[in-house]
Amino acid sequence: MNKDKILEGLKIANNILLKYNAYGLLFGSALSLLFNKQARNNPKDIDILILSPLCEHHPERGEGTKYSPRDSAKIDWWVYHSSDRYPIQRPSNDNLVAKGNAADLLDDWVMPDFQSQVGLYWNAQIKEGVILSPGLYIPKPSLAKKIIRTELPKIRVQQSKNKRAIAFRRKKILKLEKQLSQSWDKNFYSLPYPLISEGELRIQSLGNQIMSAYCKHRYYTGEVKIKK
Repeated sequence: MNKDKILEGLKIANNILLKYNAYGLLFGSALSLLFNKQARNNPKDIDILILSPLCEHHPERGEGTKYSPRDSAKIDWWVYHSSDRYPIQRPSNDNLVAKGNAADLLDDWVMPDFQSQVGLYWNAQIKEGVILSPGLYIPKPSLAKKIIRTELPKIRVQQSKNKRAIAFRRKKILKLEKQLSQSWDKNFYSLPYPLISEGELRIQSLGNQIMSAYCKHRYYTGEVKIKK
């Protein structure tokens, strides 16, 4: 996915966010490719975190994506929830947890071996008193690097016996370390989306908290079950 496809996907994502009266934060490889002079690898998707735990602000999973890579960029929406039992949950973009909820199958095979693939180790929340308009937000370089620095230590300490999960973690660590070491271009000021800074968002480090199941899905029950 090249820069033109990313820009096309951002426009689609922004319109969807406006539809749900939601706030979205761009992060990940697509962000790096847009603003990183040394970035070379083309990302497979556009990662956007929804800055609200409420399902009414969450798009349908995969909404905005045409399922042909030649047509448009793939948009990955990351969502989180909060409940009395589990007030802090890791954002997820996957149906794996929702399926586990419905079948009560969320056991050690899923956690922790595969959670590094479908759950973030950080979350972002709009600070109290900050007033934003719905739509897509681009993190300033200092905020983008703070997110990476928050995520890296959590990924490094994860243990797994699953070879696929181990390989995924190693690749993820190398990619994040490279993003931190590279310079960021100033052309992000030319995008038609507002920038957001550390003063407006609170970045929370997450560890062994449960992952949120993706809502608006037939397996979603509104609660998370974990086998003892």
